[in-house]
Amino acid sequence: VQGGGSGVGYSNVIDGVVDIGMASRDPKKTEIDNAKSKGVDLWLHPIALDAVCVVVHPSVANSSYPLSLTLQEVGKIFAGIYTYWDEVKSGLPHEEIFVVVREPGSGTRGTFEEYTMHPWKYDVTARASVQPSNPAVKHMIETTPYSIGYVGFGFISENMHVVALAKEDGKPYFYPTIDSIVKGEYPISRYLYLVTNGQPKSGSLTDRFIDFVRSEEGQQIVEDCGFLKLPYVYPAP
Repeated sequence: VQGGGSGVGYSNVIDGVVDIGMASRDPKKTEIDNAKSKGVDLWLHPIALDAVCVVVHPSVANSSYPLSLTLQEVGKIFAGIYTYWDEVKSGLPHEEIFVVVREPGSGTRGTFEEYTMHPWKYDVTARASVQPSNPAVKHMIETTPYSIGYVGFGFISENMHVVALAKEDGKPYFYPTIDSIVKGEYPISRYLYLVTNGQPKSGSLTDRFIDFVRSEEGQQIVEDCGFLKLPYVYPAP
């Protein structure tokens, strides 16, 4: 098991390096085309729900002074249109915004940009600090004053402030909670997948492993790791 983002998960399956890849987004057209050219049939097996959470260092906001943003406001921050916090909202500190993002190819980054950047054709500011994993972003946010970044639901901690998000002006704001994610109310939610080359042969180790992950026992492990169970539970193998 290794990190590296969804791009690595798909490429490893396509190249035959692994039996099971991991991804937090659908395959891109280039990945589908590459798979077809090599005779690989990508199968996605949902195993959990997750949310991409926008987080800031406590020097920006905290439980006493919470921060709520629309998706476009988030996009403007990450595009560098806002450079100081008090440009975002009055009352925030007059300090330069330190932007933290994931590496290109990351499923977390892809999901985040799909909701906050692409609708307005924003590009990530060249000043952003690029990090290779959710734990790396988590560490940067926890230790860097006036920083903002994004992590999967399973990586939020008490040492950062989670931002409430609204789809647009006039719409309700939601924090990422189990209830808001399962109901689809939180604006940036996603499925997590195991990826295989074709449907696994019935009874094979790959087939039995995926069945286990989607069983009641496996879904409890998913929840224990900080992610969300699927809205439905598959029978145990």
